[in-house]
Amino acid sequence: MELLGGKKAILKKQDGREIEIIASIQSQKIYVSDVTIPFEEGDEIIQALPSGIKKQYRIIDTICYTNSSLAHWELTFEKMVNRKDRVASSIVNMQAEKIYLNSIDNSVNKQPDEETLAIFSDIRNILQKGIIGDKVIIEALDELIASVGSEKYPSKYAKFIQSAANHITIISPFIPFLSDLLNKK
Repeated sequence: MELLGGKKAILKKQDGREIEIIASIQSQKIYVSDVTIPFEEGDEIIQALPSGIKKQYRIIDTICYTNSSLAHWELTFEKMVNRKDRVASSIVNMQAEKIYLNSIDNSVNKQPDEETLAIFSDIRNILQKGIIGDKVIIEALDELIASVGSEKYPSKYAKFIQSAANHITIISPFIPFLSDLLNKK
């Protein structure tokens, strides 16, 4: 069987041996006409592109068709990413309490709108005027602000209300506003 679009590639066996092959690498499968090549799940196929970049594929399933004049291997693969070629960075987002090391951040951070931030600013000002020296409440407020729109908001809300319980008369006008944010995600 002559492969349409067959190109030179390297089969890298799990024991480190390398075998030169001719393979047709398609979007879903890799086809090889030489059925004597010993493909196994976990082996890798490396294809050098004209640009010098090497594409790597890990074999995850093998089927060998030998019952016809069109004998060939049909290989299912997963693309491998060469970490040396990728630029990895650390993304630290302290407001959302996430740390990503050598990964890509595809998350969406929901920020409170200006009106919400203005009300939180009012709460902070009232707390700072009415409760002198209680850093625990201010820290709980900061955590509450940072968690708006996230799954952590209900627990941060409970922590803030608990820390401010002794000063409920000061924050009571804001409780309906804070409670409404429990339903926003």
